[in-house]
Amino acid sequence: GYRTDLGPKLGTTFQYMNIGGMNRSVQLGALINQRLNYSTIDPLRRKEASSLLEYNLSASFTEGDIFNTDTSYTLGLSQQRRRFYPFDADIQRISNTFSRTFTKNTSASIRHQLEKINQWNGTTPDQNGQFRIGSLAPNFTWDLRNSQTLPTKGAFFNLSTELANPLL
Repeated sequence: GYRTDLGPKLGTTFQYMNIGGMNRSVQLGALINQRLNYSTIDPLRRKEASSLLEYNLSASFTEGDIFNTDTSYTLGLSQQRRRFYPFDADIQRISNTFSRTFTKNTSASIRHQLEKINQWNGTTPDQNGQFRIGSLAPNFTWDLRNSQTLPTKGAFFNLSTELANPLL
């Protein structure tokens, strides 16, 4: 594909579901793009803009319906290189998510995520550095639609928050 802000993009996803008939799945994804337009980068960095390839590599494993409790677990990993307005960054993530379906219409989840961020090529030296951020994100969903895949009436409500701190 092509986006006017990101340039040409190429992506793929591989997913294997219901491994061994045990409701387990694995997903691998890759996305790469090459910016041809640097208008979304700080003007002070545009002159030095190189042909940096941006990418996002991801993998996840899901164990569904743990102990017949309607609870599932997902482990996610990702590695990303991305250009932001004032700097470039390499971001590594690992996340653990527990999800539970309570009724046909209600579900909840909680995710713990740890990110390691390496910022470089900043407009100013204080924008360069390494950071570690941990977060907890509880989520509650109430789905009143007549169909999850092709709804024609109803409502969908989602409440979530994220608490982030380097100690998490």
